[in-house]
Amino acid sequence: MSLTESQINESRREDRKKSRIIYMAAGAAVIFLFLFSLCFKTSEPGFISPKETFADLFTAFRLFFADLFHMPYGLKRSELLTELPNYQISLTRLARTVMFALSGMGVALAGAIFQTIYKNPMASPNIIGATAGVQFGNVLMIYSVGAAAVYYPLMRYKYCYILTAIIVVGVLLLGKVAGGQTKSYSVLEMVMAGSIVSQAVQVVTTYMMYNLEDDNLLAYQQLSMGTNIQTDFISMAVFGIAMVCSILPVFLMRFRFNVAGFTLDEATMQGINGRRFRAVGQICGVIMVTAAMVHCGDMGMISMAIPHLARYLVGADFRRVSVVSMLFGAGLMMGCRIVSSLIYIGTTELPVNFIISLCIMPVFLVVLARQRRGFE
Repeated sequence: MSLTESQINESRREDRKKSRIIYMAAGAAVIFLFLFSLCFKTSEPGFISPKETFADLFTAFRLFFADLFHMPYGLKRSELLTELPNYQISLTRLARTVMFALSGMGVALAGAIFQTIYKNPMASPNIIGATAGVQFGNVLMIYSVGAAAVYYPLMRYKYCYILTAIIVVGVLLLGKVAGGQTKSYSVLEMVMAGSIVSQAVQVVTTYMMYNLEDDNLLAYQQLSMGTNIQTDFISMAVFGIAMVCSILPVFLMRFRFNVAGFTLDEATMQGINGRRFRAVGQICGVIMVTAAMVHCGDMGMISMAIPHLARYLVGADFRRVSVVSMLFGAGLMMGCRIVSSLIYIGTTELPVNFIISLCIMPVFLVVLARQRRGFE
């Protein structure tokens, strides 16, 4: 039974209406979680009243512009801050909330990118060695300066970003050679190449971890699990540049990014350079995940589970999957961050990746069991 044109148009209108509802609901949830997250302390379990929190932040913005334009309000800094006991806590919480929101957006979007390119629901930047590079960079940093690595963030960023770039380039070249193809690549060969290289790097990383002393091992755990988050100007600048420069190009390409899942022959027939979309997508996806892991620790299964949930709700069109994935990723990260802020082990809050795994596993299983939409 064939559908009439009016029935097809009606179906499209209903689909767009459903997508808009999901966008608005997810956007409202993200805004609420962002504002709610600002009302928690950073070094101990506790809650700051919204009134006090926003008074702190409003004062911070006023002081910033007063210093920028040499306004007299800035001269009252010491007097103002004595009346705001949680001023620094509020600023730190704002920085961490922004970092976790952007990290969730980036990791979820990276998963959607790789699943679209490889047309594989299990694909993620991990398959080409992104996470292995960060882990190796962290342990190498510990070997270089010991437990003091937590006080040299810029040096650690260099280690992690450079090593990740080297490993990813090596995996892509090995996958190309193993596939024996000059115009395209085999998904299977690329996954196998990534597994081999990642496993080799992981062996070296594990051996180096085994030889770490107790203090150094604790420092490595703090770096890899995200319990030691740097919010100084350099760290925020590096993180912000990496995230903006990787998320923005993909967001702008989202209307045509479906072509990245076509074969090169299919893309050529439509007059589109599919290779360019794939290259930009993979580079940006790796940068997103690397920045998230370097600055906020391991993100768990977000890159695999969130795109699944997005496709389940809005279909396989990347322009919708990308937006829903970013919103869900940001909301999940901030929600899990709120929960981890309430649970402390000694003087350290519970790593957020534990909460993420506990939240994602049941959702992932339900989506897989009831999945209706793939890469159609």
